[in-house]
Amino acid sequence: MQTSWVVVTDSTRARIFEKKGATQPLNEFEDLYHPSAYQSQNELEHHTRGRFHHPGTFHSHTDDPSVSPLAHQNDLFAKSIALYLDKGRKDAKYHRLYLISSPHFLGILRNKLGKEVNRLIENEWSQELSDMSAEEVEKFLREKTVWH
Repeated sequence: MQTSWVVVTDSTRARIFEKKGATQPLNEFEDLYHPSAYQSQNELEHHTRGRFHHPGTFHSHTDDPSVSPLAHQNDLFAKSIALYLDKGRKDAKYHRLYLISSPHFLGILRNKLGKEVNRLIENEWSQELSDMSAEEVEKFLREKTVWH
């Protein structure tokens, strides 16, 4: 039996569902939250500014990061999802992958996925469904996909 994983995500949350055959229901088994996504922009900036000291002087200053703190946090969350999916692939927990993500985050996530995980992607949709119930996600997929 071929198992499919469905990842429904945005930049703050990734829900992972499993379908163990065309006639089986979609089952949510993992809900990953990104804790930094709930920090204010001010808090994120405070943690990401670098402090520099000029050698031979008593002067130091802070420097603005070259990447926005929010973009950096999105990259970190996408990387953690990619690592989770790669581990699942290595452990042979799924054979097909379906991605549903908010438009902006889908591109970030795709850039973090390895070649082996990319080969397992059956389809992807650029839509915001992360707050939908498992039944609503399954209904969306039934309209878009033929399960194997």
